[in-house]
Amino acid sequence: MILIWLLAIMMLTVLTKWITNHLLKKQSVFIAQIVVTIFCIIQFVFVYFLVKALMNYIVQGLNVFYH
Repeated sequence: MILIWLLAIMMLTVLTKWITNHLLKKQSVFIAQIVVTIFCIIQFVFVYFLVKALMNYIVQGLNVFYH
């Protein structure tokens, strides 16, 4: 699941860059800012789920120090 979230984050980043560059070439700065804002919010959600998936492994790794 971790790899899926990482791939989704990377694909969303590339898609955001492509759309933003396309809009900036058309001189649509305001729409480009809106697109970047929306995609940033979506990426925050993706990062949340990535950290949620990683947390189990982090806790297991930290349990080594408590036993």
